[in-house]
Amino acid sequence: TADWAQFSEVFGMPIQEYIYETDDDDARQRAIDDATNAGSLAVFIHAKDTELQLKESGNKTGTADLYERLCERCNNEISKLFLGNTLTTESSDKGTQALGTVHKKVEDKVTQADQRYILDVLNYNMADIFLAMGINTVGGEFCFPEPKDIDKAAKMNILSQLKKSFDLPVSDDYLYEEFGIEKPKNYKELKAEAEKRRTEARQEPTPAKEELEDEPKDDPNKQTEPSPGQKRTFANWLSGFFGHAPKENDGALEW
Repeated sequence: TADWAQFSEVFGMPIQEYIYETDDDDARQRAIDDATNAGSLAVFIHAKDTELQLKESGNKTGTADLYERLCERCNNEISKLFLGNTLTTESSDKGTQALGTVHKKVEDKVTQADQRYILDVLNYNMADIFLAMGINTVGGEFCFPEPKDIDKAAKMNILSQLKKSFDLPVSDDYLYEEFGIEKPKNYKELKAEAEKRRTEARQEPTPAKEELEDEPKDDPNKQTEPSPGQKRTFANWLSGFFGHAPKENDGALEW
């Protein structure tokens, strides 16, 4: 990276060339003053009997792509140094949602490591400094809530399965706080009404078992007796073998 930066500094911009008469010191000073006020380009000031030749590499580019790639590389290295990734701050042609999710998890781990380091400094190294300032920290400690990387929908599914499979009671206050729902002011009244409805639903009488057994049940496998018209007798077969004879109606045949 250092060689790349030096290459960009030397060969990235064109070089200013000032030529003055060999024995004219005034012309030389004017060339120096002009070069100083012209900007940050490289300057070569020489007499007519002096020549400068730049031996450039064949892969040199004269456009802004050289500086753009150098700036992009520096940004990527800084992102890796402090964040541990690059896809959370910049997009890539080969970047996908899956790669971005992986990089985000790495960034969260780096952040948690920094937080634990700050806690160690506050709880151990700063204890004497706090005591000298009149702040008694004996019996207490600094802490921060560690967020769990679980999606809200997935967490709702987990809570539903715990309630359904294990009948695990969950605090209402936890649900309000976890999912960001505002707790109603008449919460106790609404809770009592809901409990009353559940109690009444459990106390409703159910039909007696004997009454349910007396009700006729439809047997899908039961076979019904065919009608006389459905039975394949000889008379039925003979009547269906011959068609109806045509009848004459005003010169036309009608079937």
